[in-house]
Amino acid sequence: MQFLNAHRSIMLKPINGWGGKGIIRVTLDKNRFIVQQNGVPTKSLPTSALGSFIRQVLKNGHHLMQKWIDIRNRSGHVYDIRALVQKNGEDQWQTTGTAVRQAKQGKITSNIKSGGSAHQVSNYLKREFDSEKGNALTSSVAEIAQYIPPFMEKSYHTRLSELRIDLAVDSSGRLWLLEVNIKPGRMIMRQVYGKKAWERSFRIPFQNARHLLKKSAD
Repeated sequence: MQFLNAHRSIMLKPINGWGGKGIIRVTLDKNRFIVQQNGVPTKSLPTSALGSFIRQVLKNGHHLMQKWIDIRNRSGHVYDIRALVQKNGEDQWQTTGTAVRQAKQGKITSNIKSGGSAHQVSNYLKREFDSEKGNALTSSVAEIAQYIPPFMEKSYHTRLSELRIDLAVDSSGRLWLLEVNIKPGRMIMRQVYGKKAWERSFRIPFQNARHLLKKSAD
């Protein structure tokens, strides 16, 4: 309740969730709270029922709690930006591809599996803002995608091979980091860059593994 009172609208995300399943938006509205979830009718419940509602949610496992960010575009569609970063055959991090994921109208998440669509980043951001702002945001996405992987390896004292980095731009043009995942999906690669680039994204980790094997043999 303290977190909800502070931010008025929050997201509950299953720690072991995937594809946007189980993500819930809870919003305070006077003496009631509104519950939104993809594929489920919106609920309006009295605030006195919030405790029992949360306990019911947690029966399905641990959740993360984040404040809701307005990442809707001008048409009201939720969207975010996904970057696929991988270590190549020279054991160097590279950004294999980036793409905007746009949700279907009325959805609270932008997952492709729940009907979302993929778009080229630079053109999309320039349409949403203007050329100067769109170019600046595109450059920031590229910088963050290169900064995060070595930072993660250093922080967790482990070697990583590939990462999925999810970013978002709010309605004011501010860039946010949503999450980093060690099991990246590749469907957006095919939709934005084509079949050859999609197939290449599967080969890159094997090229890195071959490089490391050769290096250890030497």
